Amino acid sequence: MTILDELLATTIQAHVMEMPAAWGQGRAVYGGLVAALMMSRLQGSVAAGQVLRAMSLSFVGPVNEGSAEFVVEVLRQGKSVTHLSCRLLQEGEVRCVMLACFGHGRLSQIIVKPSEMPSAADPSSLAALPHIPGVMPEFTQWFDYRYVDGDPPFSHSRQGVIGGWIRLQEPESAFSAAHLLALIDAWPPAVLPMYPGPAPISTMTWSAEFSDIPEGLSASQWFRYRADSGMSAAGYASTQAGIWTDQGKLLAISHQSVAVFR
Repeated sequence: MTILDELLATTIQAHVMEMPAAWGQGRAVYGGLVAALMMSRLQGSVAAGQVLRAMSLSFVGPVNEGSAEFVVEVLRQGKSVTHLSCRLLQEGEVRCVMLACFGHGRLSQIIVKPSEMPSAADPSSLAALPHIPGVMPEFTQWFDYRYVDGDPPFSHSRQGVIGGWIRLQEPESAFSAAHLLALIDAWPPAVLPMYPGPAPISTMTWSAEFSDIPEGLSASQWFRYRADSGMSAAGYASTQAGIWTDQGKLLAISHQSVAVFR
């Protein structure tokens, strides 16, 4: 069992756990790990056969290293769809709130062809992004990045684009909706390449919609990710992104609202 799998399993077994320093992101714990842990906790309250269809997340305050409590509430459980919420509390304060919708599949005449995976060179032909302690966030050590789209962070680029290939560094990792959230959020916001130099950036809200997840996936295989910034003004920016399997199946469409400190 990988380190991430062990952390996800902990939230299933107990509603209180210690947030690890090794997954840090500046002064807080990596948001993708926070989302993954909350999703793992929610999945224990879902009816058999229902899969994640949509989720939204508000980062009310920084989630810090140390004790955290996960409070789950089933808002409504119907025949096809279950709505749930999860609140993460530290020191008696709400730090993060997740709403999620799980549902059974149904026959439908309305079918829209998903966005095609952007073309990219084989990840094995691309240079790996080295983890530089003290320069890069601690959590990036757990991911293998191969950049394809846009310019590097803090390069004063004229375009808000970022993306490439990504996978977990640890081999034979399991795969679930929780793992998918950890992979999606591992990339910086799309406006970060536009920064002329290092400066803070903070995600305020994050939402995503999901397709069916194929069986047999591993979080250690390659996934294609691309994000574009659709707007940035008055110190706030938005990002729209997609993530695909290495076979070109779209898994999720992601939207983020971020505070820009530049």
